[in-house]
Amino acid sequence: MRNRLRTPVVTDWEKFTPVFNSATSVATSGAAWRRVGDTIHIRGFATFNGAGDASAWSLDLPKGLRIDEVKLPSGTSGINDGGQGFGLFTWSDSGTNYRTGSINYVNSLGVGSTLDSSTSLFETTLIANADAITFDFTLPIANWRATRTI
Repeated sequence: MRNRLRTPVVTDWEKFTPVFNSATSVATSGAAWRRVGDTIHIRGFATFNGAGDASAWSLDLPKGLRIDEVKLPSGTSGINDGGQGFGLFTWSDSGTNYRTGSINYVNSLGVGSTLDSSTSLFETTLIANADAITFDFTLPIANWRATRTI
């Protein structure tokens, strides 16, 4: 009988086109994700060529994936997770101002962001031509196990 070994699941980075849920004019964007156990790790950016559309900025997970809400910390709510972000969000205001914030849970299909110590989601009305954002975060994914048996 062969011994079975449990190993962590870690995949290579895979590029994807980020889908933002606002009509703000995106000039360029890019993102990549990888699986680390039962968690997704996403990194990406976007630059803008116009003003924001007055909506809360949010980002969809890659198609077919859902956040495992059972594994989120207690107290996580739709708009603000009590200051307990899941990663870093940065905004460069046309190179004149640089602010940081956190990535926050919005729903099982996506995330939003807050800036500084705000408890409200980042509003795209702040975005203008030549602005840029970056994001880097991890979240648990439904139906993913942390290890596999080989």
